[in-house]
Amino acid sequence: MVYTVNGVDPAIVWSNRRAQWNKGEEATLASVEYIERQMPSTTLSRHSDSGSEFLNYYFLGETQKSHIDQTRSRSGKKNDNAFIEERNGHIVRKWIGYDRFDTEAHVVALNAVYEKLDLFLNHFQAVRRCVKRERIGSKYVRVYDAPQTPYARALAHRKISKLQKEKLRTQHATLNPVTLLKEIATLKKVLSDVNRATRA
Repeated sequence: MVYTVNGVDPAIVWSNRRAQWNKGEEATLASVEYIERQMPSTTLSRHSDSGSEFLNYYFLGETQKSHIDQTRSRSGKKNDNAFIEERNGHIVRKWIGYDRFDTEAHVVALNAVYEKLDLFLNHFQAVRRCVKRERIGSKYVRVYDAPQTPYARALAHRKISKLQKEKLRTQHATLNPVTLLKEIATLKKVLSDVNRATRA
């Protein structure tokens, strides 16, 4: 089957996706490395959210070899991956749907969609980030910051280098949200055509 790996920088809510064939070590690590190359920041730690918080041991082993911290939980959070849960799972469902993809041709078509979708979401889709929880009576309420695009958050973040910010500005200047949405629609049709062809 085709699976999607999601990656997020929680500080700026920048996210990328990569489709892969099955869940083996080679495919998983290639997806992680691709996603990290698309991030505007350097990877300092990784969190492997594999269903019910089981560690993906391919991922863990490579993380240890790279001397990158492996995170597990954050105090006071309903879910270890609160930022990712807010940002990622619903994105694939919203934009791609619930179809089953089970050929390698789907991987190519789905990644073509993700390449344009990631640009649109990171540069033009404003999102809120959960910053804390407050107790009101017997309930906890999540408090969010003001909506901002991941692109704007990246430009404002002090730990992202001036060179990387300049690269982001250069890339942003070449993008048009309307054009991207049209390209995404076209590529989703290609994905649907692949789905119909493989079901015939």
